[in-house]
Amino acid sequence: MISTPNSLHQLLTTYTCEHLISDDSPLKSALLDYSYGPKLPITLDSTLSMKDACDVLAKNRISSAPIFDNNSKTFLGQLDYFDLVAHILKVLTTISIDDRANSMTMGDIFKKENSTALPLSGITTYHPLVVIQKSAPLLDLLDEFVRANAHRVAVFDGTTFMGIISQSALAAVIVSKFGLRKESSVQWQTGQKSLEELKIIETEFVSVPPTASVMDVLLRMHLKKISSVAIVSGKQLLGTISMSDVKTIFAELNGWKHLFANCLTFFKDLRNKQTMDHDGNDLMPTFTVHPTSSLISTMEKMTATHTHRIWVVDSHQQVVGVVSLSSIIPILRT
Repeated sequence: MISTPNSLHQLLTTYTCEHLISDDSPLKSALLDYSYGPKLPITLDSTLSMKDACDVLAKNRISSAPIFDNNSKTFLGQLDYFDLVAHILKVLTTISIDDRANSMTMGDIFKKENSTALPLSGITTYHPLVVIQKSAPLLDLLDEFVRANAHRVAVFDGTTFMGIISQSALAAVIVSKFGLRKESSVQWQTGQKSLEELKIIETEFVSVPPTASVMDVLLRMHLKKISSVAIVSGKQLLGTISMSDVKTIFAELNGWKHLFANCLTFFKDLRNKQTMDHDGNDLMPTFTVHPTSSLISTMEKMTATHTHRIWVVDSHQQVVGVVSLSSIIPILRT
């Protein structure tokens, strides 16, 4: 039995990656409270086509999975929605207006591009597979996030794949222990500091007007290698679209048609659907924070909305910047 940590450093040095993937770990239960936590380990066979791999990610509602080659018994890399979007954009830009009116499936879309018929073994993925052993302390996991500039790390027991741990999962653990809503005498001093004091607000960010198409938004995310963009009118925040929203597009039979829709309409439809899926409770609102917001309260909002980036607004609700988990992770060492 591990005692309750009285500091963030103790949490990161006492617990290991195994505690985040073990079903009987107290950290795993904390992750499940936020609908996080590694699910059953899912790998993609290197002989799968991009279309089949897309189906696997969509069916399991996951953002990425390692690619395994049965012949060499090795992992070749990691496929995620950045890779899928890169391939699908090449196809969708060639679709005519007549085709858009037809009842084409995602499978039909993939057939229009010969390169998507290639097995995964013949595709170069954008994000490499970053590996860590399950016995490694969480502090080593944090260091891997920083060293490799990775959003996710694959956990292994020797050569056996155990699961994926994301930056979001680590943030959820910290929130579960040090969050402002927790009745605990334990406090994290750095977490009480404001975003502007920590100087982690990125004032250069990507935004789009509400009239932009979803495909235009995805193209901008792909070119800029970012996971979300703000939908703004002037500087007023109207909504946001993230790379994880692509799961909805790929999961539906004719979901690809959303790509030609107005991005604000897509945002509103998606949020309405999520509200209905949760018995009318709006679990995915567009949360924002202020420059004076504390780091831990910001992490709480990011955890609650399952987002990697959150928008920073001023007193007039105008966007002034964005904060990402990638900017927060290095601070966790201080």
